[in-house]
Amino acid sequence: TLGDYTTQATASDNCANPVIVSQSPFAGTQISASTSITLTATDLNSNIASCTFNVVPADNTVPDLTCPANQTLAVNANCVAVMPDYTANAVVSDNCSGNVLVTQSIVAGSVINSVSTVTLTADDGNGNGVMCTFIVTPVDNTPPTIVCPPDEQFALNANCQYVLQDYTGSASTSDNCSGVITVTQS
Repeated sequence: TLGDYTTQATASDNCANPVIVSQSPFAGTQISASTSITLTATDLNSNIASCTFNVVPADNTVPDLTCPANQTLAVNANCVAVMPDYTANAVVSDNCSGNVLVTQSIVAGSVINSVSTVTLTADDGNGNGVMCTFIVTPVDNTPPTIVCPPDEQFALNANCQYVLQDYTGSASTSDNCSGVITVTQS
């Protein structure tokens, strides 16, 4: 929206009469590109002088950006997670029309194996940018594997009973993530 530039003009007349300054286009006119403004000074005798200058609109407003909520990400068979592209999950708007570019750091396709902070940045192409962050937590949703020992037959004691052994050490286990696998017996 154009401002009133008539108050910024310096106008004088050889006679002691007042000088009226007008503006074209008028104050309040909506512009979206460089616009030529003409200020016209008119005295009481209808003598006219004018000057012209350009007004170039500048976008100084940063875009609005809202990151997605914190995320969990399932790890793969190698116990690592591959970072997806979260840029489409951002909510972004800008005061000027045009495309706002949203970029991501940690980039999509990166491998993570611990809690990581992702930063999204929105740039409106006019030098205005804003960032937001959220947390991505890798989680292991893959159960471990277990192979039990083979069936066994034992003789009963004099009371016709058998005391169970601890078979937890005889089981074979594996998991996609390193760490201790706890084996229990029932």
